[in-house]
Amino acid sequence: MVGESSRCHNLESMLQDIQAEPCNLSLELLSDITDNFSDKREIGRGGFGVVYKGMLENGDVVAVKKLASMPGVNDVQFENEVYHLMMLKHKNIVRFLGYCFETQHVCIMHKGRYCFAEMPEKLLCLEYLPNGSLDRHISDESCGLDWRKRYKIIRGICSGLHYLHEESQTNTPIIHLDLKPGNILLTKEMEPKIADFGLSRLFGEQQSRIYTMNMGGSLGYMAPEYLRKGIITKKSNIFSLGVIVIEIITGRRDGPDSTGMSIPDFIENVLEKWRNRLEDSRCTSLEKGCQQISRCIEMGLNCVQFDETKRPTTKEIIYCLKRHDDANLRVINEEEFATEDHDAAVDWSISDAEIAELEASMYGLQIIKNSDLEELHEFRSETFGTLYYGKWRGIDVAIKRFKKSCFAGGSSEQEKFTNDFWREAKILSKLRHPNVVDFYGVVPDALGTVTEFMVNGSLRNVLLTKHRMLDRRRKLTIAMDAAFGMEYLHSKSIVHFDLKCDNLLT
Repeated sequence: MVGESSRCHNLESMLQDIQAEPCNLSLELLSDITDNFSDKREIGRGGFGVVYKGMLENGDVVAVKKLASMPGVNDVQFENEVYHLMMLKHKNIVRFLGYCFETQHVCIMHKGRYCFAEMPEKLLCLEYLPNGSLDRHISDESCGLDWRKRYKIIRGICSGLHYLHEESQTNTPIIHLDLKPGNILLTKEMEPKIADFGLSRLFGEQQSRIYTMNMGGSLGYMAPEYLRKGIITKKSNIFSLGVIVIEIITGRRDGPDSTGMSIPDFIENVLEKWRNRLEDSRCTSLEKGCQQISRCIEMGLNCVQFDETKRPTTKEIIYCLKRHDDANLRVINEEEFATEDHDAAVDWSISDAEIAELEASMYGLQIIKNSDLEELHEFRSETFGTLYYGKWRGIDVAIKRFKKSCFAGGSSEQEKFTNDFWREAKILSKLRHPNVVDFYGVVPDALGTVTEFMVNGSLRNVLLTKHRMLDRRRKLTIAMDAAFGMEYLHSKSIVHFDLKCDNLLT
């Protein structure tokens, strides 16, 4: 018992020292701290086995995960989880304390007579998270966690997943493959930690995808390409993340496709349900809360796109969240991006052009570099900036570049203009109609848009030019075309709010 008491003290010391490395723990110790794996200590159960609460002599608590004790069962998953947990250190990844892999010789009855059989005991010792798994806290907008806590959880999951994909090892991302609310644990402060790496895969250097016939995971969170073809990429996790984000915000996994709503209607419906609760909240302002909810639900919907290539990366997600938050509130701080040892600070500074490029990628917008534009000629200067005529890929285009002063002023004014810019770009990118100007992409270098060039300019310009007298038939055609364009916008639940001759191009 003296030896086990010493090992218990070692485990207590590990909990106090975040630098301590996971170690081999004896079955006797883990049995002792769980009261011989008593049913009263059980805190979770699944197909993998049972999780128990382990009580140390000083009152500290750990979680002991005991896998199903059958020869050959879960051996690969157990070893896989140990190998991955040994190398992971991040505030949004569950902390691994140690493992036990011992073989017991048990006397059993076999074919009418007793014999000894080898029974492998496989256990993991992890930090104890008092609030359990996320699935116990998911509810709709009317009750349960307030928006501030939900937003904190979303940011933490994104940060942990980014670490797995980009930071845990150079050029060797870890793909979780069973990312779901049941495998996200919550601290006392509601900080999320990704857990259960039994099905995870480690990519080799420069490897971007794996094909498998042995699929595992949870229906509803598995990406379609993985479910149908066994294709594993980092975007497989992104799909799961999108489902989780939507579920955290709405309490359901249903998206616009399931409800029969358009994407704008779906977002507005979610916002409407949250507004009443936000109005009663003293913690989050209505405007700020609605902006965060709208941004997160859009991000979630982008993550669950059927085409994996259109889903954003974790880096794009992180920077999008970071850019939109208040300047005095550092949502993603160095501690979230760095490993727990914090030996070196991580420089996450980024230029405005890089932020714009990441945001454009996240929303699936075409990125057009300044160097891709040819034969630029200024033809009109306006309050917001300057309009140019030029060529892109051999076609005539109009380039609208905004003045830097548009992004000056207070943080709220600056954020409003930036949000308006991206909102217009996202809307235009989805519109396809002969009476709506074609949108080609955004220019991150000097924030601007590239659209179809209309040779005759605005309708006002045509009406005021004396040598361009329009006959009645031409006027009627223009009026009907404008009506067809508006009818199309209304079918997409879009209201223009600034329809005038200056904004009708011919």
